[in-house]
Amino acid sequence: MKSGINLGLGKKVMGVTFLLLLVIFTGYTYLNLNNLSNFFELERRVVFSYQKHQTQQYYEEIYSRVDALASQLQASNRISSVNLSNDKNLRRIVKEIRGRKSLPVNALLLVDPNGEVLARSNEMSLDRQTRLWIANAEQHNSEHWFVFCRNSCQVLFKSEAKFGAGNQLVFVLPFDKMQPLSTSDASSFQILLEQKSNGDMQYVFTRRVRNFDFNLLKQHLTVASVNRGEGNVNIGPRNYEFRGYKIYNTNLPGQAYFLIVNDISDLHALLKGATYNNVIYGVGALILAILLMLFLLRKPLRRIRHIIQSLPLLARSQHEEFRRIVEDQGMQEQFADESDELGQASISLSRQLQELEGELVQRADELEWLVNHDPLTELPNRRMFNIEIIKRLEQTEQGCLLFMDLDNFKYVNDISGHTAGDMMLTQVANTLEKLLPSNALLARISGDEFAIFLQDVDLGAAQVVAQRILQLISEVCVAGREEIHMASVSIGVVAYPEHGFSLSELLSKADIAMYQAKDLGKNRLAVYHSENVGSKVNNDWYWLAKAQRAIEENLLSLHFQPIYNNQTNSVGHWEVLLRVQDEKGELCSPYQLILAAEKNGYITQLDLWVINAALDQLLANHQRGIKQRLAINLSAKSFSDDQAIMQIKHAIVSRGVDGSQLIIEITETAALSNMVQAVEHINVLKSLGCEIALDDFGVGYSSFHSLKSLPLDYIKIDGSFVKDCPQRPDDQVFIKALIDIAHNFGHKTVAEFVENQEIQLMMASFGVDYSQGYYIGKPMPAEQAWPSTQDQTQKCH
Repeated sequence: MKSGINLGLGKKVMGVTFLLLLVIFTGYTYLNLNNLSNFFELERRVVFSYQKHQTQQYYEEIYSRVDALASQLQASNRISSVNLSNDKNLRRIVKEIRGRKSLPVNALLLVDPNGEVLARSNEMSLDRQTRLWIANAEQHNSEHWFVFCRNSCQVLFKSEAKFGAGNQLVFVLPFDKMQPLSTSDASSFQILLEQKSNGDMQYVFTRRVRNFDFNLLKQHLTVASVNRGEGNVNIGPRNYEFRGYKIYNTNLPGQAYFLIVNDISDLHALLKGATYNNVIYGVGALILAILLMLFLLRKPLRRIRHIIQSLPLLARSQHEEFRRIVEDQGMQEQFADESDELGQASISLSRQLQELEGELVQRADELEWLVNHDPLTELPNRRMFNIEIIKRLEQTEQGCLLFMDLDNFKYVNDISGHTAGDMMLTQVANTLEKLLPSNALLARISGDEFAIFLQDVDLGAAQVVAQRILQLISEVCVAGREEIHMASVSIGVVAYPEHGFSLSELLSKADIAMYQAKDLGKNRLAVYHSENVGSKVNNDWYWLAKAQRAIEENLLSLHFQPIYNNQTNSVGHWEVLLRVQDEKGELCSPYQLILAAEKNGYITQLDLWVINAALDQLLANHQRGIKQRLAINLSAKSFSDDQAIMQIKHAIVSRGVDGSQLIIEITETAALSNMVQAVEHINVLKSLGCEIALDDFGVGYSSFHSLKSLPLDYIKIDGSFVKDCPQRPDDQVFIKALIDIAHNFGHKTVAEFVENQEIQLMMASFGVDYSQGYYIGKPMPAEQAWPSTQDQTQKCH
């Protein structure tokens, strides 16, 4: 460690604290000053608004008094309009008003509705702008007063009282007698300004104010400051604030302003005093905080220093010596602080370290086991499997790798929860451990995948082991929430060195073989064959390309298969079946196309094409007077897609199709993946009038829970139970039981694969509601289906 300046924790804490407090103090002072400034500015704006309002109110009050005086003159019987038009009479009235000292009236004018003066009490003449104001004052809801300036400034008030043919009185009051802001000390006064054409400000009227230099104020009066409405000027020891606003009711040729000047010297002094006190109190608080911190930290820092000096003892495992030194520092209990807590924690840490050193070796072994094993099954994980198999490949001349994947494991988790899935994984692992020889390498390499390496074993022996695994795993069962889950696996087998020399190559080919086993129907094994892989890959690419361009190149068409109503002995409805053109232009089964579309995300586009084409056919049939329902298959992907359901709804509604003419067929797997969502989507379709059929019931992991929980209308019995029913009593028992349960739930039943008369008669005798199969009718294009509709009713008699 490099040597340097050791400031010590106390000095660092003091330095950092001082800086922190200084920043806080500075920020606090700044915020206070800023707030004071903002409050001061706000208060000044409020005062200005009040003074502006006070001025307006003052002139309105003068107007009210003038108008009341005019009304008195109007109501007086001794004064007539003829008398008023006499200048002498007007002068007499002015003298009477002055004698009563009610208003400082200089003159009276009698004006007609056009603003022309009919009589006047003095020689006062009016300019054109003033006459216009007099004529239009009442029409434009303007101010009731007007500033008239010629040799001196006067304020004109036009009364509302009428004399004669609409004539009115105008009262003329001297501007210098108007004191809306009068104060005892002249701390606030008003100035009348005019802006000249060159932009200079000129006094029009000023009052005499003691110790006030109007020339100095004028130097600060600019267009910008006056229009901005605020400014400050220092005159002698006093500070003055001026704020102005425009007035328009004047005869001045330039823009006129009322400028309100306020002496704010005392307010500034108060603001400076508050700022000074703020700084003094802050500095005092800062010094006091530093001194208090020095006193409080002295003993704790000394205690911490001793603990730091003793820490190397822990590294040397001298725990008892460390605890003795710490305890000698005399830790407090009643008034303990962080340094006392540090001492107690150090002692506790010393004891824990002493115990941990004894457990460290045991923990290390446990951690190493967890790194290399799966906690659930206690089997080696992928990491350990890779390490061990690489070692064995270097030591052996031959061996076989078995790659296993549990079939339908996601279904178990979805239906019965992860607890059931974990139980199945554990039972499978236990079964494999009991079956395999001791030198076999067994590992769980991912969620539902297991790998086995059989050293010094050829391909034939490996297949025997794989068959035995299939047999024993099929006996594993786990109780779910409402059903028993039976386990099965698909196994891919590769041999070393025939199928590869490296681990990655063997795992890749074993994975391919495992998927070949799944493609063959699951619950079986498959040995890797390169020629099969090549043909399979080519086939997959062919159907993937066809899935991408089938709609665009118009390679799809619909066939329709009749479904016979055993109650009415007639065709009840038709199932819509997809057909695709092969490279020769001939129609073939869409099975491979659908598989490719499902794997590569094109299945929803195919479903929507089928639905739109079926709806168009339904409309065409209705136009011909044919009203028979259509049953349309919907894939699991589309049924679980909210957007796809909304697109189906839009297709039905936009065409104006009656939803009761449609039956939507879904698989149980699609519904059980998300039961809540399945019910929501079924309700959306049923709200349109559609009926719902559960297709292929009885295969896979069919559950009677579906019949109870889903709002279904039809149950389609899978053809694997129907086609050999006359020869298999167990299938007959299943079909009868399913019919009873379905009918009790209010569902109708449909039997698939009705291939001959014997099967049809048996289904009818069992109470099956509908029959479907080649005996009833093969799938056919639309032009063949409906012309032959009448013949279908005779076929099964």
